Amino acid sequence: MAAIKEKRRPSPKDRLLTQKVIVDEFIHCREKPSRFVFRSIANTIIAMSPLSFENDCGTGSEGFARSLETTYYNHHTIRQAMAEKRKHRDLNSTADKVPRKNQVKDSYGCSQWQPVEFPEGENQDSLEEKRKWLDLKFQKRDRDTSKVNDYMECTYFSQRCDINKQPAALEVVKQKWLFLFEPRYLFDHFKSLIGHQTNTVFMNNLASKGDSIMRFMTETKKVSEKWQQLLRAAEEHSPAQRVSQRQCATICILPGYFQEKEELFLQEVKVL
Repeated sequence: MAAIKEKRRPSPKDRLLTQKVIVDEFIHCREKPSRFVFRSIANTIIAMSPLSFENDCGTGSEGFARSLETTYYNHHTIRQAMAEKRKHRDLNSTADKVPRKNQVKDSYGCSQWQPVEFPEGENQDSLEEKRKWLDLKFQKRDRDTSKVNDYMECTYFSQRCDINKQPAALEVVKQKWLFLFEPRYLFDHFKSLIGHQTNTVFMNNLASKGDSIMRFMTETKKVSEKWQQLLRAAEEHSPAQRVSQRQCATICILPGYFQEKEELFLQEVKVL
């Protein structure tokens, strides 16, 4: 793009042309990119000339990534493929497929919001047997970790069915899927849901955007003096510790900024 080489803001026509070129390449390679891929591409292009995309909200990366994603899903080839897939699925629905009635539609950005078919070699009864085995093992100290891992991965289909039921009942999910609320398996579930590890992406984003959040939080009046002191204390650490302290401080103050109850996010521990 000439505008990037000349370090100036591209015209709407140039932006649209760039988006089409990138999307056409994905279509040609028959690849289905995730939202993470769109963001990576946007960051790479913006890094060539930050001033060409910078706006009042920041670098412009999120907006450019969303534009790429929208262009991809509005491409006539993708729209036609999705229509054919829906038609084929409706014509070939069987008892071994998820009931379509009252089913939550795929959420934008989730690659496995609700799998359509059972895992290979599985059915409703076999998945229920695995769920009961997991329920039994959760109560015991002697766990077959390898088998628990396999069963939690295999029953992802059933987990999503329970989560997506209308109306959704969190307490029912917590009672039926005890392992799901352990950090290890919760992160694995979200990896299947959106295609990448949320904790890794979160920490990477926090490392890259933490300074901007910190500056904003120190200037806003919505954060209480208690957390303002925490922010200032983070800056008093040595350079080697400052990054990790900033990250901890940022996580701590976010609930306060959004006026959420702190006890729902943070647990205070007395240090002797």
